[in-house]
Order: sequence, then structure tokens, then C-alpha cells
Amino acid sequence: MISAEVFQTQDEAMTAANDLLKGMGLSEVITPRRIVQKVPLNSIYAEDFGNHGYMMVMPGPQLLAELQEKADEVEARRQEKITALENQLAELRGE
Repeated sequence: MISAEVFQTQDEAMTAANDLLKGMGLSEVITPRRIVQKVPLNSIYAEDFGNHGYMMVMPGPQLLAELQEKADEVEARRQEKITALENQLAELRGE
């Protein structure tokens, strides 16, 4: 089952998607734009939304697992760089 949410404006959808991805620790491996789509709506929704809305589609479990793996790899590389820089700094200080 796919989880989705419809917003009236693109800004609302992008903000919600950004908050969701940041909260899951995935903001460095996927952008909010990738999970937000502009969708045409039936005329019954025109009064509430207009002719279109912006739908945020939550990635499925398999994609979430792949994204989490990529995010973990990015974090591991970051930590390696930090450790290397800290070691260089210690050497320069003569520690």
C-alpha cells in the first residue's frame, strides 16, 4: 500500500516532504522534489483545491531501505573525513 498526502500548494507539499526526509535522515540522498508530484484533480475537488494539487508520495519499504543504506554510507564517509582531519590537526599541534 502506498501512503500519499495531497496539498493545495507546492510550497506546503515541499515543506512537508523536506520535514519528512530530514526526520528520517534521508535529506542527503533524496530531495523533496523526488516525492512530490503535481496532480490533476477531478472537478469535485475544484472548490477545495482548484484544478490541481500537489501529492507527496511516501517511498515504499524497499526504497526506504535502499535510501537508508545510501544515507548510512554518506555518514560513514563523512565520519572518515572528520577522523582524518582530526588526526591531521593533532599532528600539527604535536600531540
